[in-house]
Amino acid sequence: MRPFLRLAPLAIASVLLVAAGCGSNDPAPPTSPAGDATGEGEVATTPDGSAAATPEDRLAAAPAATIAAGSARTTFVATVVDMGGPGSGAVTFGGEGEIDFENQQASSRSDLSNLLRHGGVDDVDGEMESVVDGAVSYVRSPFFATMVGAPTPWVRIDPAALESVTGMDMTRLSGLTSNDPKAQLAFLAGVVEGSVEEVGAGEVRGTPTTRLRARVDLRKAVEDTGAMTDRRAFEQFVASLGGGELAVEVDLDDDDRVRQLAYEHRLPGGGGGHQRIQLEYFDFGADVAISIPPDDQVTDLADLLGAGG
Repeated sequence: MRPFLRLAPLAIASVLLVAAGCGSNDPAPPTSPAGDATGEGEVATTPDGSAAATPEDRLAAAPAATIAAGSARTTFVATVVDMGGPGSGAVTFGGEGEIDFENQQASSRSDLSNLLRHGGVDDVDGEMESVVDGAVSYVRSPFFATMVGAPTPWVRIDPAALESVTGMDMTRLSGLTSNDPKAQLAFLAGVVEGSVEEVGAGEVRGTPTTRLRARVDLRKAVEDTGAMTDRRAFEQFVASLGGGELAVEVDLDDDDRVRQLAYEHRLPGGGGGHQRIQLEYFDFGADVAISIPPDDQVTDLADLLGAGG
C-alpha cells in the first residue's frame, strides 16, 4: 500500500477524535476513592478545616467540571512517529476548533499538508474541516474527497450506516467511527487506582494549572463509562488506542477543568509506530455556533462504499 493511503485515514481519524474531544453529559464515575494525602493516615485539610481534594478526586471530577462550562475552544497537535516502519521518521500536524458540550457538537479546522508530504504527496490541498454532530461526522477535505470519490465538498461518516455496508476494511477506517463527542475525556474513567501523581505547577495559555500524570486502563474505561451516545463506537476508539494501558498527562485549572490533555498510543497495524496527541481547552463558555453542512453539499461515505462494492 502506498504510504499516503495509510496516512490519510489516520489523519482523518485523528482530527475527528480531537474535534470530538468533549466528555459525556454526565459526570465520569470516580476513578478512585479519596485517598490519604499525607501518607501517615492523616487526611490533608484546607485552611478552613475541610478535607482537601486529592489528585485522584480532582481528576475524577475533571470531565464533569469541564463539561459544565457549556462550551470551549480547542487546539491540538498530533505527532506521528514511524508510520512507515522503524526509522521512517516523525511528522506533526495540528488544528483548532470549538466544542458545544450541551448539544454534543464540535468542529475543527486543520492542515494535513505536512502529513501528506511525509507520505510523498506534494501537490494536494491539505486543508481539512470537520463537524461532529453526536455520533455522525462530516469531513471537508479535497484529498479525502478525491480518495473516496465524493462528488461533493463534504463527506458524511455515519457509523450505523457504515456497519451495514459489506466489503469495508474496518481496520483502516475504525478510527473514523470513533467520533462520539464523549470519547476524548470519557476514557479518563479508566484511570488506574493509585496511579495519579501530582508532578507540579504548570501553565496553559497564561492560566496556572496543576499537572497530573496517571495511567489509564482502557478496558476499565469501557466498563466504567455508561453515558455514551454510541458505546460500540467508544469501544472502537479504545481499541484504536491499543486496548491496554496508556499514560496520560492532564493540566487542571483551579476549577478542576481540563486545560491540557496529552497521551501517546500505538498505531494500528502492528508496524511499531505511535502517535502523540496534545489538546488544549480554553475560552470556556464562549459563544460557539456549529453549522451542519447542507444536504446538497454532502455525500454519505456508506453510499460511496456501497456503490464501489
